[in-house]
Amino acid sequence: LYAQAGTMDSARVYYKKAIDASDQNLEAAYEYSLLLEVIRDYKELSRVYDILLPQLNYPRSMLDRQILLLQQAGKDSSLLALLSAAYDALGEPGYLKSHMQLLAQNGQDSAAIEDARELLSETPDDSLTLKSLVQLLSKNQRSGEALDTLNEYHRRNPKSRFILFTLGLQEAAMNLNHDAERHLNKVKEDSLYAGGAYFALSSLALQKGDTAKAIKDLESAYKAEPDTYGSEMAWRYGLSGKYDKAYPILDSLVKSEALLDSMIS
Repeated sequence: LYAQAGTMDSARVYYKKAIDASDQNLEAAYEYSLLLEVIRDYKELSRVYDILLPQLNYPRSMLDRQILLLQQAGKDSSLLALLSAAYDALGEPGYLKSHMQLLAQNGQDSAAIEDARELLSETPDDSLTLKSLVQLLSKNQRSGEALDTLNEYHRRNPKSRFILFTLGLQEAAMNLNHDAERHLNKVKEDSLYAGGAYFALSSLALQKGDTAKAIKDLESAYKAEPDTYGSEMAWRYGLSGKYDKAYPILDSLVKSEALLDSMIS
């Protein structure tokens, strides 16, 4: 009645009394949540959603709103618990992926690795999760596991360019240079991976002392992704005394930076 009359302060008092008396009073909790959204009391709204969500089996709109509220409040522990509960209730991989990413952001790498492996068991074609798993394993001095995982996926799908590219980068990081070159050469003409593949091949050539090939491969990387590899190309030209080629690249980088600054300001 107070809410219908627009007496929000009084309505709020009695809604709160109702749900404090019984968290099973879903009608009161839902009506209270609507009022709290109107008056923008997001701290209390989040508390009410905690009551409603498990009893309503995590309806998507309310769940996503609670996720946003917890993110804005910086309550990572509560958010992790919510994402885990939502995944258990709904079985939707997106919530497990968010859980994995948040664990990684908080340095809980072992748990994040477990999440990634579970995700891949359900969605084996999820390339972003596979990439995250490899990065997490490598970060935690488990490069051998990362390589074994990639080789396993490569055996399943030997023509996957993403796996070939990622496998080549992992092998290069582990100084398995012959294998790295073999896999990177298979994707270097693919526009999606050309920049990264040629750049890695350039670094491998430099390790072998083949400066000419290192520059040639870097030129190909620069051609594929000039914004990404421009500064590296100018630096390599400069080290090789090819200043006539380095200066135009530097000029274009300076102009691009100036344009960006002007757009931001």
